[in-house]
Amino acid sequence: MANCRLCGEKAGWFKDVHPACIEAVNAGVAEIKSAVTSAVEQIAQGGTPTIQSSIEQVIADKRIPRESANAAIVESWSASVTEVSLREPLPVEKQTAFIKLTEQLGFTQQELSKTDGFRSAVFSMLLWALTNDVTELYANNMSHSPFNCEPGDLPIMFFGSVVYSQETTTRSRVGGYGGLSVRVAPGVYSHFGDFKGQQVERVAMKEIDYGGMLLTTGAMYFGGEHTTFRIAFDNIISFRAQEDGIGFSRKTGHGIPEVFSVLQPDKDGKPTPAPAMFGWFLFNATQLLASKKRSTS
Repeated sequence: MANCRLCGEKAGWFKDVHPACIEAVNAGVAEIKSAVTSAVEQIAQGGTPTIQSSIEQVIADKRIPRESANAAIVESWSASVTEVSLREPLPVEKQTAFIKLTEQLGFTQQELSKTDGFRSAVFSMLLWALTNDVTELYANNMSHSPFNCEPGDLPIMFFGSVVYSQETTTRSRVGGYGGLSVRVAPGVYSHFGDFKGQQVERVAMKEIDYGGMLLTTGAMYFGGEHTTFRIAFDNIISFRAQEDGIGFSRKTGHGIPEVFSVLQPDKDGKPTPAPAMFGWFLFNATQLLASKKRSTS
């Protein structure tokens, strides 16, 4: 007869855990998630919560495995910080407070850096910095830029894996039938069944290049395997929101839509479309920077 892996008592024949112990763990995990979500919301409202002791008590009382408790903390922190960060630009004080909350619970920035919550908080804080011209929050973030930027173009963020695409239109003619002539009487024919062909247009995005993209205060830079160029924000006539990147139409080039799609490695290291907060950040940041460029020109 095996012992319960949660409480250590006899579990019965062919069992390694009591159903009651599982229920207690699930209830405790829900308590942890609720406490973390509440703490994040308190910070968003200007509070300074302390939850470490209460969470440790729940872990002990409910006999929650440390791995399950840590997963619940990270999951709830990431989801609630993402929700708060996407509401409006996040002041640096609140972004810092969100990080300190997890440090209070024993996590490091390195452990959280790949979560949606961490990325959203950084993006939101950068939008706040751009809105309020707090250049020190982004001007020195990059030790080395892969581009020779024009004077006044301060680097903000570099995206290392980007697919550059352009909208293409193909035209073809489909259909068209000469019909059929049928003799109905000597010297008399009936012609029926003919119809004219029709021109069809197909619009699609064609991948042009793959490389890196740099967002600066004055322009977007792209460097790929085949081409390198700069798109000044005052040369953009329209912006296109993309879930995993950003799209533009420029004054030059007949306004052909161009799309820059950011890739991120999945858990197996394979490139996959970036989470939606990347598109949210790029769309808002480029529109804001273009607006600032127009107001100073």
